[in-house]
Amino acid sequence: MKKSFDHVLTESGFTILNFMEHFFQPQGYTAIWLLGESHFALHTFPEENKTYIELSSCNEQMYDLFIKLIKLPVLKES
Repeated sequence: MKKSFDHVLTESGFTILNFMEHFFQPQGYTAIWLLGESHFALHTFPEENKTYIELSSCNEQMYDLFIKLIKLPVLKES
């Protein structure tokens, strides 16, 4: 998942400064990308069949491009 989101963030123009992730037991995952333009967070809740993502940025053009790119089928299959 990290590679896919690294790619989409970079292609959208964001600068990745740092990355942290944690795998919860028995299930669940949280990842945070610190961006030069703010942050991106991903949280999974397998027990509820949900995933939560948050992109915070003051750059509307990069944000809009990220939204377009994240809808590509290749990301959904990763």
